Amino acid sequence: MAWGPQKTTVSKSRTGCSRLGKDDRIILEANPSDNKNAVYDLLDKVTKAIPLTQVAITQVGIKVTFD
Repeated sequence: MAWGPQKTTVSKSRTGCSRLGKDDRIILEANPSDNKNAVYDLLDKVTKAIPLTQVAITQVGIKVTFD
């Protein structure tokens, strides 16, 4: 029997943006149950309005699954 995480996925992301004020943030949260890339897909949608060069990811939430 294998020990350790069987699957990890990013479930949320907190970003800062140079267009926003110093203390302003954008929090992206998506359900990775059906799509393990859900947060990345959401980030792709957001960065169509805000260039990725102006976004800094400051925190992520990771879902870890043990079987």
